[in-house]
Amino acid sequence: MPTEAEWEYACRAATITPFNTGGNLTTDEANYDGNYPYNQNRKGQYRESTVAVDSFAPNAWGLYNMHGNVWEWCSDWYDLDYYAACKAKGVVTNPENTAQGSGRVLRGVSWSSNAGYCRSAYRNDFPPDSGPTMLASAWFSSRSQLAAHSGFAFEPPVAYRLPHTDLEQKCGKLQALNSL
Repeated sequence: MPTEAEWEYACRAATITPFNTGGNLTTDEANYDGNYPYNQNRKGQYRESTVAVDSFAPNAWGLYNMHGNVWEWCSDWYDLDYYAACKAKGVVTNPENTAQGSGRVLRGVSWSSNAGYCRSAYRNDFPPDSGPTMLASAWFSSRSQLAAHSGFAFEPPVAYRLPHTDLEQKCGKLQALNSL
């Protein structure tokens, strides 16, 4: 599983907007409850179910469904104030919360969420031992395409998992982006 910082870096794909699609997200771009659009935009479709991974265009790095469809696990344990505490300590490059808590960080949100929760910076948590849920991992279209854009070197399996190579340097601006 990726750390929370790795997940957000991959989701954003070098963007600084609320979504990797720009300042808005439509149901033509992601699977969420279209009855609740972002920033008072027009309503969209509510599919009431997950969709195939490649139902929407991938982000600039070839990653599919980084917004909506299913929640995605991160390896970090959730702490509401974790990023603020890291910033106060001067740690802003790929902070990793390994202190066990009651829930692991979740990112990406599900098909039943509203568009505002689909923002790249939105975070939540869930107890990992609570049984089956709408949680999964994202998949990307081409390891070589993602590597070309991000500079990461990939190893099998193809399932979404960013290696730690050079991530400390690449995630240094993550804290500033969380406010978007």
